[in-house]
Amino acid sequence: MKKLGLALTFLLACALAVGVVGCGGSLVTTTTSTTTTERIEPTKALFIGNSILVGNGGSGMCASDPDHDYYALVNEMMDEVVPKYSAERVSGIAWENATSSVQRGSLMREWNSALTDDLDYVIVQLGDNANLTDELETFSADIGRVIEYVRGRCPEAAIIWVAAWYSTEERQQAYAEVCAEYGVLWVDIMPLNTSPHRASLDDEVVFLDGTTHIVDEYEVATHPGDEGMRLIAQAVFAAMRP
Repeated sequence: MKKLGLALTFLLACALAVGVVGCGGSLVTTTTSTTTTERIEPTKALFIGNSILVGNGGSGMCASDPDHDYYALVNEMMDEVVPKYSAERVSGIAWENATSSVQRGSLMREWNSALTDDLDYVIVQLGDNANLTDELETFSADIGRVIEYVRGRCPEAAIIWVAAWYSTEERQQAYAEVCAEYGVLWVDIMPLNTSPHRASLDDEVVFLDGTTHIVDEYEVATHPGDEGMRLIAQAVFAAMRP
């Protein structure tokens, strides 16, 4: 796959493909004594996500290989423009599947070792798997609790919430409202979930450990394929580099 470019047309395509709503952390400082603006280059990111991030044995489910999931593609683009950029990913699947705020609050502590105070970005890609009634009852409030928890541990980080590949208009409205309330960026990827952007049955995928697997279940094949991963990566990158 050819290396992704950073042309203006690419960024315009991102803006048209998905919505990026809200305001992120401050990445620009302006002195009061001069008109000079100093750009602070962020260098360290953490991604917290579900199977779209870690479902292929640690890489994104249904990406053809680890180099083609959205995490790898975002990192590739960031490496081109940010010196010394580094990133890590952790699973938030257990948080999504929890059925109470108490459970979700406890499970957030599993991210503690990765939520360091030197992070510049925390990208949260969660919400797709909260489908049952008891999982949704406190869902909006729990999104806010995640934001508060991350801010408490990473006060300088810009938080970006990426959601959701599997969703409804009602739930998308909840993401928009909560992210606006807390002043974080929301990247709406629901419009990207169309047939050309999904994987297909019988696709061959390579896991992080190098083993090869065949997509043989319909539910798995509804995940983003390489094209879906590319579009998600573009949207996330556009939010990280406003």
